[in-house]
Amino acid sequence: MSDNSAIEWTDATWNPVTGCSKVSEGCRNCYAEALSLRFGRSTKPWAAQFADENVVLHPDRLDYPLKWKDARRIFVNSMSDLFHENIDDGFVCRVFKVMGAASHHTYQVLTKRPARMQALIQRWSDAFHGKRLDSDQGENTWPPPHIWLGVSVEDQKTADERIPLLLNTPAAVRFLSCEPLLASIDLCQAAGAPTDHAHGFACRTFLRDLHWVIVGGESGPRFRPLDLDWARSLRDQCISADVPFFFKQVGGRTPKSGGRLLDGRTWDEQPRVQERQLQVAAFG
Repeated sequence: MSDNSAIEWTDATWNPVTGCSKVSEGCRNCYAEALSLRFGRSTKPWAAQFADENVVLHPDRLDYPLKWKDARRIFVNSMSDLFHENIDDGFVCRVFKVMGAASHHTYQVLTKRPARMQALIQRWSDAFHGKRLDSDQGENTWPPPHIWLGVSVEDQKTADERIPLLLNTPAAVRFLSCEPLLASIDLCQAAGAPTDHAHGFACRTFLRDLHWVIVGGESGPRFRPLDLDWARSLRDQCISADVPFFFKQVGGRTPKSGGRLLDGRTWDEQPRVQERQLQVAAFG
């Protein structure tokens, strides 16, 4: 838990849940698992058979964002996955109620389980249409624009599986974390665009509901090297489709080993939030 995170695309982390279980190749060298085992917060590997022991709810941490008076971007569950199957719907709902109440912050919710996220968010969006989850004050969209929803993808297989579910999830801002990036990814293929998108129009049309892409290489003692051409490809696709692009790191033994430059410069683009809020107000 930190209100001063070193992660370049956020300001703080908030972990009302800790512990997880691995679901795809991007999880192989999970930094959260390594930290948890190192400091004795977990005693067994983050495999599915140990999830009952490793996944821990922390109700005492639910009010942390309410205590942080200065507005910040908060990465929700950096040490877990809010949509893990061991976390009951009621607790997930409590987390969202806090996010609704402490609306001066921006929340970045990232998952590798987009099917459950899509189902829950759609259900709640239908149930609370016209007002916030935590309030009787009228509002024309839920979840509200300060709650961003994203999925992690590491290769074409996970992109093809997870991106369509994200694009069908109600949210003002939808984002991708392609970290660790382990192979080339064609975003248009994952979104169901025609294969011939050389001029960008078709891709831009199919990716109009994607608002941010974060890319980064793996770090740690067993890191798998990043091919910069994979990152360049995603950058160029984002430019073509007018999607903000953020390059987090090249990766290496430590997160800073390879630096943050891609072709001689940093890429720190952010979602165009005010524009998105206006669109939601008009069409929500």
